[in-house]
Amino acid sequence: MEIAIRFHFRERKAGQAAARLLLRHGGPMRRERLVGLLYLADRRALLETGYPTTGDDWIAGSSGPTLRNVAELVAAGERCRSAWSEYVVACGSNEVIHAGNAQDHELSVYDGDLLDDILDEFGSMSEPQFMAHLECLPEYDWSNHEPRPIDIREVLLANGFSRDHINDIAKQADALHDIATLSAG
Repeated sequence: MEIAIRFHFRERKAGQAAARLLLRHGGPMRRERLVGLLYLADRRALLETGYPTTGDDWIAGSSGPTLRNVAELVAAGERCRSAWSEYVVACGSNEVIHAGNAQDHELSVYDGDLLDDILDEFGSMSEPQFMAHLECLPEYDWSNHEPRPIDIREVLLANGFSRDHINDIAKQADALHDIATLSAG
C-alpha cells in the first residue's frame, strides 16, 4: 500500500528562501516569478535530497506549477500578517520586495546554494521564457483549466526513483509531518 506523500509546510523557511532570492535579485520581482523560482527550488531539492525546501503543496495552476501556500501568501500581499511578511512584502500591484529581515537560520548551506543556483539559472530569463519553461515541466497539466494537485509520486517516478525509494520518502515525510504537527499543537 502506498503512503501519501505529505510534507510539512514551513512558512518561515519559505519566507527566508524568498528573501534570499529577492536580496540576490536586487530589487522588486514579479509575484509569479518568485513563486515559480521557489517551486523550481522545491522540485530540485526533492529530486536531490528526497525533501523539498519549503514543504509546500504543489499545484498546477494557470501560471504554471506553483506552491499553494506560498501563492496564497504572495496574493494576500499587505493583508498578510505572518512569518512570511517578516521577509516579503508587496511592492506595487504585481511585485514583491524583501521586507528587511535578513535572518536565514532556517536555511541550510545546501538550501542557500540551491536557491543561488536556481536564481543563476532562471533569474535572467524573460518572463515569456520563464513561464514557457515552467509550463514545459512534465508534471504540469492545465488541459482542464482547473487548478489540481501535482502528484509528487509521479514526479519522482518520472525522474528514475523506484517505488521502494518513493515509499521510504513518503514514510520519512509522514513522520516529520507528524512531529511538526505535534510541536505546533
